[in-house]
Amino acid sequence: MSPKLKHKGATVGVAHALVYAIYNTLVYERPYQPPRVEGLDQQPTQRLIRHHTQRLKKLQAWLPKAPLLTHCTKVLRKLETIEQA
Repeated sequence: MSPKLKHKGATVGVAHALVYAIYNTLVYERPYQPPRVEGLDQQPTQRLIRHHTQRLKKLQAWLPKAPLLTHCTKVLRKLETIEQA
């Protein structure tokens, strides 16, 4: 719920969402499916990875003990596989 809503407004909003979910479950006789929480889309994720990889390259130019870029890309690949699962 939006932070702009006061307590009563938030309560009404949650009640409305519950009524909507119950109504659709009963009318269409399908089991309840909770709404999917979507993370970052693939394109913005790739853009962020590119951006931060370039930032790390620039940081290595003036930081003597910067982490190796290969280690960072391994971590980013692990994060990608987690997001895809």
